[in-house]
Amino acid sequence: MRIVSVTRTVPFDGIPHAGGEYALRHARALHELGHEVTFIAPDTEENRRAVERGGHHGDVVLYGDPTLEHPGPFERLRRRLSPARVSAAERRALARSSRAHVALAGAELVEFHWTQAADLRRVVTRHAPPHARRLVVLYDVMTQQVQRQRDTAAGGAAARIVRSLKVFAVRRAERRAIAAVDVAVVFSEKDAIAATALAAGTAEVRVLRPPLAAGTDIDAPPREPELEDGRPRPFTVLYVGWFRRPDNARAAEWLCSEIWPSVRDVYPHARLILAGADPTATMAEAAAMDPSVSITGYRESLDEFYARADAAVIPVRQGAGVKFKTVLAMLWGSLSSRRAWGSKASQTVRNSSGGRPTTRPVSPRASWPRPPIPRGPRASPGPRRSGPERSSPTRPSTTGSPA
Repeated sequence: MRIVSVTRTVPFDGIPHAGGEYALRHARALHELGHEVTFIAPDTEENRRAVERGGHHGDVVLYGDPTLEHPGPFERLRRRLSPARVSAAERRALARSSRAHVALAGAELVEFHWTQAADLRRVVTRHAPPHARRLVVLYDVMTQQVQRQRDTAAGGAAARIVRSLKVFAVRRAERRAIAAVDVAVVFSEKDAIAATALAAGTAEVRVLRPPLAAGTDIDAPPREPELEDGRPRPFTVLYVGWFRRPDNARAAEWLCSEIWPSVRDVYPHARLILAGADPTATMAEAAAMDPSVSITGYRESLDEFYARADAAVIPVRQGAGVKFKTVLAMLWGSLSSRRAWGSKASQTVRNSSGGRPTTRPVSPRASWPRPPIPRGPRASPGPRRSGPERSSPTRPSTTGSPA
């Protein structure tokens, strides 16, 4: 089958966010099944780098020019108010791309990856065959995200009005995107409920469960305590994210300023690792002032950090950590503290007999694990992954930085 993938990001080996890693595995799986895939994406620095690095198993058509990455003040304002839509300049660039027209003319299936890509549907429809099926992959249902921002952010009446207008614009764009396709793909039942409400019967909504558990060994015995200079290794807390995403960055900064000092008061030898690409200047300042905080920056693989972590912190109030980050931490056997950074929290633990994980609400201070530190083995063996192949389509996604 000839598949055209209209996407915001061309996947490549080592892509630094979970959505891109899923797109990469998706493309590899299609290639292994014998399908022909062509990616159509904007001409950005990241996508040019993806073309150079390869690994996406398909042809790539970049439309437009690098000026798309450098919008003027009006376009920057529009993006803040209506982030689910692309610019008029980008739509014109795709409409002028003869290579994109040729690729679309032979499509049997058109995929839109990310909500914004579906905003190009009118241009795509003019050049794709009428019989070609269409689907959209909603990595996040953006309506939920902007609703959380509206309901939780501070500010006066004017700020609330602006955020409400943003919710209206995103909901309308997302509803139209879903209405224009045959199938909308989401990654959780929660997102399916939201997408179904937006679809209002116009498209089929399917839940795709990424194979995060494949390749794990849930019967693996607990590891022996690791030693550093002959002493038990300090208790290690891991926060993973792509910090170009504001939700991830704000939560990490809040963790460093509001929570971590309290943890250090109780456990002075504990360590915090902020793992992921594009850390902010505020995060770097926090690490410079506190030797217990370390920043990894971009890494090809995060396996070594998950393997060493005793606890993982995941933002869920304004992020989407429940779909990937929480599950990955549990698969690695880390106790997972899912922070609702600011109001309340929940804690996911695996009992000592290796039973099912449980989640219970706790207070912000009580949400922090209190095992004997730094003595003794891990409190929980948890599942461990077997198999060394990082690029296997069935391995849990710990490449780069989950979004």
